[in-house]
Amino acid sequence: MKTELALYRALIAINIPEAKAHAFAEAMESDMRTLLATKFDVMKAHDGLMSENLKLQSEIDRTRLEIAHLAETLTVRIATMMVVTVIAIVGAMSLLN
Repeated sequence: MKTELALYRALIAINIPEAKAHAFAEAMESDMRTLLATKFDVMKAHDGLMSENLKLQSEIDRTRLEIAHLAETLTVRIATMMVVTVIAIVGAMSLLN
């Protein structure tokens, strides 16, 4: 309300007609309330983004651990298949001799 009154007085001081000054001041005050972000709005958005960032970082860490576990599992499976293949080849060679 203070801004609206100050704006109205400033417009009257430069000889803007009273009705136009009043309408302009009301429109500006309304736009300032609905369209502009306050410091509180920005801080609230910042806090929300920081919270979301922490959640994402946690999810990334969990995914990295899961990938490392899958890599270990895959390595064990490949090593097992190689051992079985070598045993099969050695067994087949001993049967052929």
